[in-house]
Amino acid sequence: MKIGLYGVSRSGKDFLIKKLINYLSEKNINLYHIRGSETLNKLSFERFDCKFKELSEIKQDLIRKEFIEYAGNLEKKYDNIIIDGHYSFYKKNMSIKRVFTDNDLKFYDLFFYLDTNPIDILKRMQESFGEKRNDVFNEEDIINWKNYEVDHMTDELIDIEKELHIIKYENNDDIDYIYKTIIGVYNSKLIAYELVLKLDLTQFNSVILVDCDKTLSLEDTTSLILKKRNLDTALIKNIYKYDRYSNYQALASKKYYQNINLFDGNYDFVNEELHLNNNLIEDLKSKTSSLIVGITGGNSELWKKILKQTGLKIDVLDADMIMSKYIKYFVLKKIQDLGKYVIAIGDSMLDSLMLKYANKSYIIGNKGKRENIEKFLRQNKHIHQLSYSKYLYDDLITDLNVGSIKCLPTDSIEINSNIMICKSESGIEGKKLRDAHNKLGQEIAKLIETDYPNDSFAVVIMMRSGLCFGQGIADYFDCPIIFYEEENTLKFDEQFFSNAKYTTKKIILVDGVINSGNSMKQLVKKMKDYKTIIATNVISSKFSIDYIHPIYATRISSNSFTGAKQRIILGGKGPDTSDRLFKNMEGD
Repeated sequence: MKIGLYGVSRSGKDFLIKKLINYLSEKNINLYHIRGSETLNKLSFERFDCKFKELSEIKQDLIRKEFIEYAGNLEKKYDNIIIDGHYSFYKKNMSIKRVFTDNDLKFYDLFFYLDTNPIDILKRMQESFGEKRNDVFNEEDIINWKNYEVDHMTDELIDIEKELHIIKYENNDDIDYIYKTIIGVYNSKLIAYELVLKLDLTQFNSVILVDCDKTLSLEDTTSLILKKRNLDTALIKNIYKYDRYSNYQALASKKYYQNINLFDGNYDFVNEELHLNNNLIEDLKSKTSSLIVGITGGNSELWKKILKQTGLKIDVLDADMIMSKYIKYFVLKKIQDLGKYVIAIGDSMLDSLMLKYANKSYIIGNKGKRENIEKFLRQNKHIHQLSYSKYLYDDLITDLNVGSIKCLPTDSIEINSNIMICKSESGIEGKKLRDAHNKLGQEIAKLIETDYPNDSFAVVIMMRSGLCFGQGIADYFDCPIIFYEEENTLKFDEQFFSNAKYTTKKIILVDGVINSGNSMKQLVKKMKDYKTIIATNVISSKFSIDYIHPIYATRISSNSFTGAKQRIILGGKGPDTSDRLFKNMEGD
């Protein structure tokens, strides 16, 4: 096994590794320490006869590659190796330089980050550098440096489905945690898979994954219990300080709760003092065709009792108080891998990975706006808000209810230009309009691809308004097209249902405009035995489907009218999209 231990300079990685080697030897596990900087210098002298830091960047990259080869050979000899590594280097008043490489990312089986107290790091730096150095950092520098490393390592690791375990010096808790992670106890992917196995997903094509505390409620149930017992929540806040939400922090909070017997006894008072998010609960009750799953870092048994009284049909996962943002992510990923469309709902950075990678996501804000959440939402603009949340962030997409419609991003000049061409009031017809539909269809295809990167598709185009938009989607995927005309469904049935190849594909049902959606609903019902998604250029804000279904739209429009051969919206009628596309308006 290959283990990488990271942390900023003077975090104490060497000291921790010595403790770990001794601890593991008592468990009959051999672990060999490859000293990162020392080995880089050794390889540098062997090849270039100088220190590593004196090399050009090109030569440094070469030595780093040789280092990985060197370490790989030692793993074959010793079975288990650990390397103290650097993700980046930081100079005061200068930018942070990332030295972590793709080879490092792919090489290690486990990644740990030593999150040492900034004050302790500063003391060690001053002892090492002396008072004469004018570039010794202050506490804010260390915090910023560590946050940079943790955030970027998290993003890079999750892209290849690995996790970052963030540990601290706390008696021997850090050593025991590393040992149990090595043997798989705190492997988030394994924990998540075991949780998902307990769900009966067979009857559902979609799943709503919802956080509990401060999402399904306004308050945090654990905080209410602590307050009732006159216990301070500061210790728990300190455990998760700087949004550190790996399994190590979850375990630390669990141990604290066990030490004070927090959940022993009768907590009926919670039902009296807890304010539920009734708007969300009632909204979820209407989503009867989706499996609703509660995923909480709090006490799952308590939440089962609370939610049973609401009448909401929900499965609450029991993770035995060990819940990290990585476990939430891997639960989401496992459900998606089973072919399910997943909507995620949460309120905090503990939910961040789940919200970032779900098919559609909602942020809940019932306890005020938070700077860290706002920053996260600005970076992930696909996450929506719900109109009934108490606090709404400016300029973010807001939905009336939980739903599955996903729209194109609005920060592209080209996309916005094509959308303006498509609008009824533009007066544009013919080729220019057809080109805009085609280009927007290709953009929608890219959006679909992010949710279904490994699927093969077939496009069913509802004639005539969906023709150009659907061709854009089909052109992007280079996939089969089948035409659907309500006036001649027998021809479609013969062409589609008799062809076995379509049973293995995800079917994209395309229309140019969806108002009431009755035609689309009939088509979805007709194809109930196939895996289908809906794509449209424009969908009315009044459209509703009585279950969660993947829907992709260029935009949602508040306009809703019957298509007619007229150039303005008047009397409940407006320009017919098909007539505009093919220049069949009156006077053409």
